[in-house]
Amino acid sequence: MNQLCLLVDCNSDDSHDNFQALVDKEDLVVLPTFVSMEEAFPMLETGNVVAMVVFASQANGDVLRLLECFRRCVGAIPHFQAIVCDEPQPIILSQVYEFGVEEFFSSTSWVQQSLELCKSASLIIQDRDSPETRIIEMNRAVMTGDQNKILAAKERLSDMAGYDYLASYSQGVALQSVGQFGDAIESFRQSTSLNRMFRPSISGVGENLLVLGQTDEAIAVFKDLEKLNKRSLDRKANLAMAYLEKKDLTSAKKYLFEAQALDPKHVKIDEIKAMLLLSQGQVKEAFAMMDKLHDVGPFFAAKLNEMGIRLSQKGKGKSALALYKKAHKIVKTELRHKISLNAALACYRMGEYPLAIKYLNRSDKEYGEAFPKTKKIRAAIAAQMANSNRDSEAG
Repeated sequence: MNQLCLLVDCNSDDSHDNFQALVDKEDLVVLPTFVSMEEAFPMLETGNVVAMVVFASQANGDVLRLLECFRRCVGAIPHFQAIVCDEPQPIILSQVYEFGVEEFFSSTSWVQQSLELCKSASLIIQDRDSPETRIIEMNRAVMTGDQNKILAAKERLSDMAGYDYLASYSQGVALQSVGQFGDAIESFRQSTSLNRMFRPSISGVGENLLVLGQTDEAIAVFKDLEKLNKRSLDRKANLAMAYLEKKDLTSAKKYLFEAQALDPKHVKIDEIKAMLLLSQGQVKEAFAMMDKLHDVGPFFAAKLNEMGIRLSQKGKGKSALALYKKAHKIVKTELRHKISLNAALACYRMGEYPLAIKYLNRSDKEYGEAFPKTKKIRAAIAAQMANSNRDSEAG
């Protein structure tokens, strides 16, 4: 099956025709495809894209969101990405570097360079054991949410992680996706030791420290990176969340406003606003804000799970279930099985055993097999239902 290299927002001119004429002479596995910015996002989600060339004179919000989407769906592979930009300024260099992009083509050279990128990618992905092929497989496994597929893809990277910074970074992404945050930090640190200039790995360390509650250490990582580039929305969003965790609303709002100034349309802006509203007890308003969210990461997902558990333990099962229903719609695919598990527990505490079993079934399906914790809950439900039947017979 052919894979695609997206050429995003290319102006239709003579060079476009020249490029197509050269492509027609080649036997490529990675086929270049001209698309608009709007078309590129859903195409990345299909799992058929392995490379991308973006025509952009500046790193605006759309461009950065596209690079973010490529990193999530394909991987942070520098030599599978490029920007076409004459005389790139320091701002665009520092911003795209956050996503591992290192290649810049000019308006006069892009035809031959893009063709060479497609030819090189075609050769690489035909090797099932190349680091790039394994990285792409791993990211596609994460998109399914199936924990077994993710772990199997992670194992395929493990023998390369000791010497390949992209393999160790991608292994960290896999470990983070299955909730092994401490191990993810070690993989990201290993990647950083192999390439100290690769910022996605350094950011990965900070993000997982934040999930583990090591907030001060996470802030230190993010602030060090801020010195290198003060225009990273992701980093300002992480700093805002970290300061919310410390209940420092002044600092949290500062970084929220700075992130919003960079890209007011980014989904992370609404994520921070929702967290801010929850921290101030404005649950109704937070729920309304959450309707705008998607692909929420492990930090906010963990906070929603914690809130649901507290509600359930306090006997507010219906409120907990409403929260879990909302959370399940907005978190990343690989995080949904935990939401379903906690929804099952809330139903169990309310004595809604058939509904609890329904959520357990969903959790197992999302996990990829029987999730270890669901077995214990099923046994507890079976015992409760047996007791209820005996009580009915005695009556």
